[in-house]
Amino acid sequence: VQKPDEPLPKIMADKDKLHDVIMNLVDNSIKYTQKGWINIRLSRSKSLFSFEVRDSGIGIDPSEIDKLFQKFSRAEAVFRIHTGGSGLGLFIARKIIEAHGGRVWAESEGKGKGSSFTFTLPIETK
Repeated sequence: VQKPDEPLPKIMADKDKLHDVIMNLVDNSIKYTQKGWINIRLSRSKSLFSFEVRDSGIGIDPSEIDKLFQKFSRAEAVFRIHTGGSGLGLFIARKIIEAHGGRVWAESEGKGKGSSFTFTLPIETK
């Protein structure tokens, strides 16, 4: 886990819902990384808090990334692993993050090349 040297910022969020999002992203990374590494990074800019889970897992075909956050959607490679799941986790995660004024997205260079899932939330300013 990598975190910034300075204290993490305050963000206005439902901590239980945010916990659910974080657990979904980390759990997915664990399920789809049979061997290799998982890196969790927390960072901040002047106005945003960022949470990223990056792994060396099965990866995602770039043509499938846009549909990952749709209801009941799962990537093609996921079906070969038989992990179960409803295809709702990332859809719900996106709804939660967007309801808090943030963004969530995925990136991958392709199958077998790992992936990263990142969300950002606005930092509370006083």
